[in-house]
Amino acid sequence: MFESLIRHIEEFNTIIIIGHRFPDGDCYGSQVGLKELIQTRYPRKQVFVVGTGFAPSLDVLGKPDQIDDHLFKDALAICVDTSDMDRLEDGRFRLASKRFKIDHHIESYPFGGESLVLTHYIATAEIITRMAFQLNWKVNQKAAWALAMGIITDSNRFLYDLVTAQTFSLMEYLMKSGVQIQEIYDRLYQTSLTTFPIKEHIYAHVQTDPRGILFCIFKRDDLFKLKLSPIQAVGYVNMLANVKDYPIWFMAAEDATQVHIEIRSSNLEVQSLALSYGGGGHLKASGFRLPSLDHIPTMIEQIKVK
Repeated sequence: MFESLIRHIEEFNTIIIIGHRFPDGDCYGSQVGLKELIQTRYPRKQVFVVGTGFAPSLDVLGKPDQIDDHLFKDALAICVDTSDMDRLEDGRFRLASKRFKIDHHIESYPFGGESLVLTHYIATAEIITRMAFQLNWKVNQKAAWALAMGIITDSNRFLYDLVTAQTFSLMEYLMKSGVQIQEIYDRLYQTSLTTFPIKEHIYAHVQTDPRGILFCIFKRDDLFKLKLSPIQAVGYVNMLANVKDYPIWFMAAEDATQVHIEIRSSNLEVQSLALSYGGGGHLKASGFRLPSLDHIPTMIEQIKVK
């Protein structure tokens, strides 16, 4: 399963690991975890993680590498946790000598390189952990922390239905490398009083559709008052989860040129809707953009509820 990836890694002395725009925990964890694994296994190789920066709560992972364009020329670019290359944070992946993708999303667009796509895995970090386990690679504590964090966040603390016995077995493997799950939870889920007005806004402005759809819209003025970016706002989407009689929920946030949408479902497929708007994701968890708030009523009518 991992033969092609290993062959690519062994072929190149310079490897650059790239994640998607608006990166989440699985993206961060996969990038850093893979870098640590490769550097430990092949200490003479140059391995870089590039991106715009990590969330403050994840400063334990360090800062992304700042590298010049010329390093891409003879490098392998490993792209993680995205099916769409246009969503990669660093467009310089096109300069790389070769590209390889590791992902767990359903493929929606041609990649233009070799790939390892396993859609039955809950996270890209789970795929990378499986590789380390299967090949008996040494996993240092930083790699284990990063990969465990990726699995925890994309599984929403093991709540989603793609979590399997293998997921827990691989988490046990990472914990034996020194991971303390409580430390990860403390960093990921610690909140502050500043979030209270945001939550109050969501509960005060929640809307419903009689077909079983729950949603909340952040307008630009709302974001300004709450000191939120659109990406931060839609990140609260699961505050609307697990409400009886509402199996589909979404969060919308307006910026100057478009509306960011994150949509979730407990038992219905929403990915095709996201794809129709140029987005993507998973069958029950996807994201996309709309041109304006005026498009939301039409989008709601397009949601398949049966």
